[in-house]
Amino acid sequence: MQNKIKPISNYPAKVRILTPTHVGAGSHKNWQEGIDFFYKNGFVYIVDSRKLYKILDETPARGHKTALDVYTGYLANRKFGRIEDLIREIDIDFEEIARFKFENSNPDSEIQALIRTGKGVPILPGSSIKGAIRSAVFNHLMREKRINPRGVDKEKVKKIEKDLLGSFANDIMRFIRVYDAEIPQTEISLISLFNLYNNGGWESDYKKGGLCTVESFVPNSTGNFRIDIAVGLLNLIEQGNKREALPPNMQQIWHGANPIKFLFKIINEHTRRHLNKEIKFFQQYNQVEDSDLIIEKLEEIQALTQNEETAILRMSYGSGFHGITGDWQFNDHTSTIDNPRTGKRGPIRYKSRRIADNRDLFACMGFVELSLR
Repeated sequence: MQNKIKPISNYPAKVRILTPTHVGAGSHKNWQEGIDFFYKNGFVYIVDSRKLYKILDETPARGHKTALDVYTGYLANRKFGRIEDLIREIDIDFEEIARFKFENSNPDSEIQALIRTGKGVPILPGSSIKGAIRSAVFNHLMREKRINPRGVDKEKVKKIEKDLLGSFANDIMRFIRVYDAEIPQTEISLISLFNLYNNGGWESDYKKGGLCTVESFVPNSTGNFRIDIAVGLLNLIEQGNKREALPPNMQQIWHGANPIKFLFKIINEHTRRHLNKEIKFFQQYNQVEDSDLIIEKLEEIQALTQNEETAILRMSYGSGFHGITGDWQFNDHTSTIDNPRTGKRGPIRYKSRRIADNRDLFACMGFVELSLR
């Protein structure tokens, strides 16, 4: 009896957060001060609305009105500052109404919240992980085929993607499924904008007033998820001589007996090159305070890319132009400063970075470690 080919290989995996990582739930889910959260004595209290409404409904206010009537009136008329005054006036204990709280933060009036499950657990979406993996695979194939990225416009990029990764029907990434990872441990990250300013020469500094406040996953926190790779299905398609349904570069990605290990190798090589460019960028523009801490963290992460049992990935918010686009367009991250690209509104220089300022940590955002369980 012949051994049946297993169509899909399942890999139980784990993600570990290396630097503050944020995947937003959308602006409509952001937390507003005085409505979704209150700040007091070094703590941010995220409100449990049901607990708050119950207390307000049981508290007399003006005339025959309850505090809930007054609260909803302020809310309807967008008098958010008055809401906080009301809460303090009736002396509500924030500990009683808090869904959870964060310590030692001084947030903006709005906090960008993480995406969550229906039960309220923060998640690192599988789609975000998969998107970052796709960038690494695309970069790998660009290098394998020795495609010169210089002068490539958007239309040409689309054609290259189709040639390398496949069309919608046979895209190589359609044979990978990445599941969400639940990571309950979160914190508030104050985001500073690292930028370059030309004062007779380019030098780095932080934008005055900061940038924003986000909820992010705590470094070293972990979450379990799963990666499915349909290598068996690809082999069955190949055996059936349906070549048109196969991705054009299947053998260059699903290599050897252990496809997940080879995929980890591709990701690490891509991230190592990316980090090398980022380190050189920060070493050249090191005028900003604490740039040595940023470089030190990047070098620490770069060392992790040597481990064949894990994959280091950069993803989502704060990964910047080079991270989001797959970092295949430029050989380094410094040449675009003195030799910028030409845009519709003038020269384009990719010179800003979002830096998470969490007490003693100054780090570029979005680095995670993938491993198998």
